[in-house]
Amino acid sequence: MAETRVSTGALSEVIELYLKLLREASKIQVELEDPPGGRIDLDPGKLNAIVTGLSAASGALAQGCQQGVYGLFLIKE
Repeated sequence: MAETRVSTGALSEVIELYLKLLREASKIQVELEDPPGGRIDLDPGKLNAIVTGLSAASGALAQGCQQGVYGLFLIKE
């Protein structure tokens, strides 16, 4: 039986960092595939979806961790 411990605390910190960076940005652009290196402004609706999804993920991690323990054990039998 193989077991891997993953730190949800570290993942939560990364999510919070991304949320902070997104909130502090005055402008957000998306890199285009064609032309390579091209950019366009990120649609506000898509930005809202990203922020909503990241916020939901952060909340789910907090709810899934009991008693302040930020580790999950993934077991393959």
